[in-house]
Amino acid sequence: MMTPAGKDTIIAGEGAAFAAPPPLFRAARAGSAIGLSTIAALLVGFLLQLTIAYRFGAGSNTDAFFMAQGTSELLAKILLGGSLTSVFLPVFVDHLAHGRPEKAWNLANHLFHLAAILFLITLSTLMLFTDQLVSVIAPGFPAATHDTTVRLLRIMLPAFFFAMLTDLAIAILHSFRVFGIPSISRLIVPLLSLLLVLTAAERYGIVVLAVGTLLGATVQIMLIFRALFRSGFRYTPALSFRDADVRRVLSLVAPFALSVLAAQGAGVVYRILVSHFPEGSLSVLKFGEKIFQMTNTLFLSSITTVVFPALSRAVAERAWEETRKTMRQAVRLMVFFGVPLTVGMMFLREPLVRLLYERGSFTAEDTAVTAAVLGLLLLGLVANGIGSLLGHLALALKATRISVFATIGTQLASILLFFLLASRLGIRGFALASAISPFILVALYMVLLRKQVARVWNILADPTLLKFIVSGVALSVGVAVGTRLTGGGGDHSLPDIVILTVSAGLGSLAYIGSAWALGIPEIRIVREIVYYALRRFRQ
Repeated sequence: MMTPAGKDTIIAGEGAAFAAPPPLFRAARAGSAIGLSTIAALLVGFLLQLTIAYRFGAGSNTDAFFMAQGTSELLAKILLGGSLTSVFLPVFVDHLAHGRPEKAWNLANHLFHLAAILFLITLSTLMLFTDQLVSVIAPGFPAATHDTTVRLLRIMLPAFFFAMLTDLAIAILHSFRVFGIPSISRLIVPLLSLLLVLTAAERYGIVVLAVGTLLGATVQIMLIFRALFRSGFRYTPALSFRDADVRRVLSLVAPFALSVLAAQGAGVVYRILVSHFPEGSLSVLKFGEKIFQMTNTLFLSSITTVVFPALSRAVAERAWEETRKTMRQAVRLMVFFGVPLTVGMMFLREPLVRLLYERGSFTAEDTAVTAAVLGLLLLGLVANGIGSLLGHLALALKATRISVFATIGTQLASILLFFLLASRLGIRGFALASAISPFILVALYMVLLRKQVARVWNILADPTLLKFIVSGVALSVGVAVGTRLTGGGGDHSLPDIVILTVSAGLGSLAYIGSAWALGIPEIRIVREIVYYALRRFRQ
């Protein structure tokens, strides 16, 4: 029961396993309906990455592009991008849940204007001082790489202004359980960039990637706002800081924005340090990170995406039992998918990287380093997903101070790890530090949420989770057998595609079979999702 202080216990612990809650089933089925478009967007984005590796390799121009792209994303996040969207959604959903759509849309109009004004002022300033910004963010770059980064960054900065507004609009669409259009829209930027690389890179060089990003972001925001208007949005030119909802959101954003700002501290240190490493180091890191991010987005972030609106709605309606079940089931789903991905890709990382990247300008040496980076990053895959779920729980509870403390603590630890590990392990140290950081984040959330959530450790102390470990061991045996049968990448091994297919197939059968034998309930959920997705596909 809620208390006036707002520090009451809202989630009771539970010991026994439970059936999947209806809200999460509905969310999961909604997520399955967009599965094909999500996979398509990720595949196009990954195909773009492969084309970049083939066309430009891991060299100075590629370093410049990744530095410009990463800096643009960093600036967009600092300027209220992630914080405004994350804090806005629970307030917006609260109005919808209590039959106040006019207030919800009014708040959306105010925040669109606030975000636009803030970013346009900052964008104009950054355009004037791009050269100085690159000198700060990448002090170790040679002069030619520095100049290329400045040129690319000036083209790409407006694209991430559009991306910030797009994220805000997508959050609104998700609150109406509209997932298809946002998912499809993610095809646009990588698809246009890919077309430009294939048709114009020979003549114009790496600048076509920046142009493709800008054009794609422009088309994407037009598509998203069209869907937003069809969902009931009506534009009104209004911005008032006296509005109660605006003041409420800004009061929540203020502490959370600090956490977002702090979260970029490790990213800034990362870029400064890596700019002093040999040419191509940043590119190799990014190629490894791309495989990791694709895996994380396709299988783990999608769970968070469909859970957050359901979680926000349950909290808004004070349905604490529903909230509790949603969180625990989401964690179990995260582990269910995360274990086979981590184990399987750890075993098969070298043939995977070789198959995907090693052609054109991408060398065997690049493959070896990228595979090593990927293997270290995978260590934090499951923890990264669970940390994201806990962070969204804090946001749904409007406990933004918890997000601030957890994020700041994690980033400070990450910065320390970057300095300690990169000096000893080179670029592998960056990957290892990135893998350790999610575990620190989960631990901090567990400590900080204990007053809001009764026996918060029970979220992770589900006996079923031990069964996933057993299934993971069975998966390891299946993959090892498959690798042995196909030659294991030695001199007399079969082609990489055969190694991956046979090993992954045997590993998957071992994992699913052991999960079925152990009675893991997530098997039933996956079966329902697959059935629903296939039925929608046939229709």
